[in-house]
Amino acid sequence: MTVRMRKYEGRMAWLVKALSAIVPLYSIFFVLDISGYYLGFHFFATAYRSLFLLLILTLVFLLYPATKQAPRDRLPWYDILLILAAMAPTLYQFIAAAEIATGTKVGATGPEQVLFGLLLLVLCEGVRRTSGVPIVIIVALSLLYAKFAYFIPGLWGAPEFEWEALTEYMYLYDSGIFGMILGIAATLVIIFVTFGAFLFNAGAGEFLMNSAMALAGRWRGGPAKVAIIASGAMAMMSGSPSANVGTTGATTIPLMKKLGYTSHFAAAVEAVASTGGMITPPVMGSIAFVMAEITGLGYVAVVSAAVLPALLYYGCLFFQLDFEAARTGLEGLPRDQLPSLKKTLRQGWHLLLPIIILIVLLGLRLDVSESVLYAVAATVMVSAFSKRTRMGPRKIIDSLAEATEKILIIGPVLAAIGVVFGALTLTGLSVNLSVLIKDAAGDNIWLLAIYTWLVIYLSGAGMGELVVYIVMAIIVAPAFVEIGVPLLAAHMFLLFTGVSMFITPPYCPAVFVACSIAGSGMWRTAFQSMRLGIVVFLIPFMILFKPSLILIGAPWKIVLDFISSAMACYLLAGGTSGYLLTHTRLWQRFFLLVAGLFLFIPGWKTTLVGLAVAFLPFAAQLRSIRLKREEA
Repeated sequence: MTVRMRKYEGRMAWLVKALSAIVPLYSIFFVLDISGYYLGFHFFATAYRSLFLLLILTLVFLLYPATKQAPRDRLPWYDILLILAAMAPTLYQFIAAAEIATGTKVGATGPEQVLFGLLLLVLCEGVRRTSGVPIVIIVALSLLYAKFAYFIPGLWGAPEFEWEALTEYMYLYDSGIFGMILGIAATLVIIFVTFGAFLFNAGAGEFLMNSAMALAGRWRGGPAKVAIIASGAMAMMSGSPSANVGTTGATTIPLMKKLGYTSHFAAAVEAVASTGGMITPPVMGSIAFVMAEITGLGYVAVVSAAVLPALLYYGCLFFQLDFEAARTGLEGLPRDQLPSLKKTLRQGWHLLLPIIILIVLLGLRLDVSESVLYAVAATVMVSAFSKRTRMGPRKIIDSLAEATEKILIIGPVLAAIGVVFGALTLTGLSVNLSVLIKDAAGDNIWLLAIYTWLVIYLSGAGMGELVVYIVMAIIVAPAFVEIGVPLLAAHMFLLFTGVSMFITPPYCPAVFVACSIAGSGMWRTAFQSMRLGIVVFLIPFMILFKPSLILIGAPWKIVLDFISSAMACYLLAGGTSGYLLTHTRLWQRFFLLVAGLFLFIPGWKTTLVGLAVAFLPFAAQLRSIRLKREEA
């Protein structure tokens, strides 16, 4: 498990910060091809990735102690050895990259095989410290499979490969550790995280929180609705629901508790609201950019497809919070405790310009990485519009260092997953798995979807959303496409299913962070989160059978299916919260839940059934309200 990071003082602290600030600058240097423009020297991709991995591993061993008992204010001797050990294989790859890329080198020598083994050991130790043991086990099993799969008959088997072949494929070539997956972390992810760090240090977090308070704070259950707006907006840019809970939750959770919400309910609201940022356009963390690259459909297609599902997700959450506030009699905050919307916009409107610039550039189909870099530059420039937001050298350095700190967990994991994919592609299992999964499901989309959900649920216990999505996109998405599911629908299914793991026990990292702030129990908070986020478990299956929700189909069908789905969210919210027009009885809640589920199912017949079932509790509630008025 990950332990608390080291905190240095004096020169060592400055050294770590300087090294952290170098990582995004190095990525910018590569993405903009500065050496090619000004020096006539172009980096080979594997050479760039090797130095990137070296920087990341060095910082991991500088900042992450080996155990809970390891020193946290100084660097022990064994971590110095690990840093030196990481240098040998990565620097060798950097030096040999040109020879490998031009095809003049064939095979792997004895020393290169030793370097591969050394890199595996160092990489696995880095992954263990930052992400835990499960991924290390997956890497080890992948290597064992690649080495001994020739003993297995049928599609699960593979030819025999010597250690030399494994070294050549997974270490020297760009099909393993230094392949496309590490390239995603070294370009798209690090640059996007840098953009988020610059925005927050310029004051975007405070601006969004104050804007949300001014807009929704006075409504009934106001602080909970503030959490929806602020947490969703900030998680959309940070790309990390757990990290976002730790920042916005420090404000919204105490506010909700002060208003009268229970600890576990307040924690659940923040966890669900922050998790939704991963599926909220126009930014969607870094997932939108990664999906655009993997599918080849482009950024605009991906974010457009996420619009309606995101509206349904937050719409259902909003209904539930409103019903909960009405059921318990919770009011909003007094006006004198809320910031002025006019003043807030006047002080921070310019911080929205970088996001607008990013969207425009991506809409014009400019390269994703370059677009984000232009948005970073725009953030620095527009921050100068106000003294409160101006970014000087210290803020810029802090932003660069914070971006690197966020990538320290993702970088080693994606490099390690490169070994897994190296084993899958070398043995041919990546192709066979799609066939095996498809055969197991028997061309049944429901079975394939359920199998995939279970796999993501189990793997989600050890990997983050980005890693899970990349793995499943390469292994499972082809099986969906072969059955007849549109490519975009298959990938959206994987995305939404992976996002649900942030609030699904026992993993639920967003819930754990929220519990630590609210002082609530994990299991009670997790089940409350699943209730509030119920739509995130339904949307993946809706997308498969209602591709109109991701804008695939005739315009009239898109409109009708969205309306029926929105009605379903409203009914489900009433059924789960125990309130609709007034307090609901048990049978009414049951009918509302059934009606909501029927409205989610595609087809006009099921829609009519859902409306007919919903009529009964609505009629009963209207009668109850009329009787109470007559009595009054």
